[in-house]
Amino acid sequence: MCGRYSNDRNPANLAAAYGVPGGEDGLLNAWKPTYSIPPTSTAPIVRERLDKDGALERELEPAG
Repeated sequence: MCGRYSNDRNPANLAAAYGVPGGEDGLLNAWKPTYSIPPTSTAPIVRERLDKDGALERELEPAG
């Protein structure tokens, strides 16, 4: 295989699972769960980072 991965949740479910807003609009709205995501496809991800005060921030966005 060439680094494929799977995601069986829709963007709204991912947003709810990680406690982030989003998953209902734009490119993510058209995305469908699949068990074979090639590296060149756009798929929803949850990006996690610390803000300037050290608080954890998460956001759901398309990546690809």
